[in-house]
Amino acid sequence: MLTQQALHVSLAEGSHDLCEVDAPCFVGPVDYAWSSRDDNDPTVIGVGPLAGTPVPGASALVVAGRSPLWDGFHVTTLEGAGLPLAGLGCRLIALRGRASGPSLLRLAAREGKIEARIEPLDPEGIWKGNGEGEGTFALVRRLAACYAGELASMAVMAVGPAAAKTRLGGICVSLVDEGIPSPVHGWLRRGGLGSRLYQTHGLCAVVIGSDRSFAQILAGAGGSAESPFLERFFRGMSIGELETAVGVEFSPKLKAWGSLGATFNLLRQRALWFNSSSVYLSEEERDDLYRALREHFLGGLIAQAAERGTHRTCGEPCPLASRKVVEGRAKEFESYAALGPQIGVADPAAADALVNRCEELGFDTLAAGGILGWLMERLERGLCEPAELGLPADARPRWRARGFDPVADSQHNAALARQLLDGLLNAPWGAALGQGLRHAARAAGNPSSSLAVYNANGETGEMTPHPYWAPGFYTPVPIAGEFHQYYGLEFVPPRVLGRKSAQRMIAELMLQNFGVCRLHRWAEDLFPDELVNSHYGTSVDWLSHHRDLAHRIFQRKKGRFWETERMVDIIALFLRNYHYDAAPDPELDRWVRRFREDRPSAARAYWSEINAGLEEILGH
Repeated sequence: MLTQQALHVSLAEGSHDLCEVDAPCFVGPVDYAWSSRDDNDPTVIGVGPLAGTPVPGASALVVAGRSPLWDGFHVTTLEGAGLPLAGLGCRLIALRGRASGPSLLRLAAREGKIEARIEPLDPEGIWKGNGEGEGTFALVRRLAACYAGELASMAVMAVGPAAAKTRLGGICVSLVDEGIPSPVHGWLRRGGLGSRLYQTHGLCAVVIGSDRSFAQILAGAGGSAESPFLERFFRGMSIGELETAVGVEFSPKLKAWGSLGATFNLLRQRALWFNSSSVYLSEEERDDLYRALREHFLGGLIAQAAERGTHRTCGEPCPLASRKVVEGRAKEFESYAALGPQIGVADPAAADALVNRCEELGFDTLAAGGILGWLMERLERGLCEPAELGLPADARPRWRARGFDPVADSQHNAALARQLLDGLLNAPWGAALGQGLRHAARAAGNPSSSLAVYNANGETGEMTPHPYWAPGFYTPVPIAGEFHQYYGLEFVPPRVLGRKSAQRMIAELMLQNFGVCRLHRWAEDLFPDELVNSHYGTSVDWLSHHRDLAHRIFQRKKGRFWETERMVDIIALFLRNYHYDAAPDPELDRWVRRFREDRPSAARAYWSEINAGLEEILGH
């Protein structure tokens, strides 16, 4: 049995305790956060059982707890960022209570002993910047420089102004090894857990480090050098050697283009534009938009990503290097889709500047993109006057399918989005939007509210879906905003979609609980028995364990039926367009006919069928 320890930090009292975890089998960060819920819900920071070992993809950093945005339990992960926690010698950290004022939590391991210190830190002045950047990045830079000489390796987790003023704050993570900061920042984006860190716990930053470098952490992990565990994986392996070791060939486009290029190439004309209003366009119009995106945006990205030196790993010994870095920025699909085509931006320079500004302010880029798209569509349709948003009278987006200029129109739209982004934090009109799109849409009323795109949870919870035109991202799963659903681009009958999404939720929870990057799907088969059980000498049925965890989370579900006309239309028009493209399918024909004859009734039936499929797998 694997012995677990958790570091409990009482922020109000300034105390900490290292506690044994009493569990019949391994408790990962998701398990621990879920089982620790009480009147003083903790926020759990953790890693999986193989963090710090040579196994590629096994050192993800996980944060779990109650989401102020989703109004329920949530989990978000960042690949490769868990090495400092492995160096701390404690895989689970539970934060409770609130510091007396804005503070920094510093956790450090020296000679095998853990030190915990809470220090007052007012971030406002730092967020204003000093000529070398501002906001979140300024705070990260300040802390990295402050502790670089004190700790051999560390992770700096910091929030920005968005965490202080809205429910949409993410957590920026920067790794520092032997005094050298990583050139690329990572993000724990979803669920507003950065806002929770600041508003619930009073923390503007957490520094986790040790007196060991990453190389020393990796060298000290993994057990006996003769074990099958270490024989299978070794540091410095090539992508081909990894594929041989796990018996899986990664997508050639993912390897060459990274997640951004590969995903846009997969979606093609099903990429969503203009606050998802592109679902109303003809196939020819969507083809025109994809052509502009491919030739202007993706062409340059693919060419540059193919050059030597632009491929980077996430920070652990993994040869996949799915992050493609161009001109100092990691290109990730979700951010560049939400702040790209969804707001009418297909120019790389314009998108870079907007993503950078959004991250400086500390926003979840997907949530911010959902709000910006909604505001810009209201302006474009004349449902909102520019003066109401503090803009010049002629401030309207250029959203046109035919004749879209990928440079001039993109730069115009990005400049408008930046003005709105700054107003969201600082202008009086931004207060309602800081509570989330659902709150603002309700306040605006119809017809504006009908344009909003979000999944609803309970009375106040919401989550901006991933920007794929795939019904799976609109399913009522209990943890939205991650990949806990089936999101294939083909038609799947709704009850089957619910069942497949339930199975995906179980698998994704297992990956998150094991602290594994979700791009390493091979881990679903090899991790449970061949790695975890083999390495630790356990005999746990991990699939059943996580099926039970998913069941318990599902019992607290509060998913609501689609609340806006746009959400219903995304589903209805997906079915209609797929109906035109695909081979005859009586089930698809039936749903297309039902939506054509009575869209509201069909939508309710479709949603209920998805929910019934989820219930079949997770409800018993």
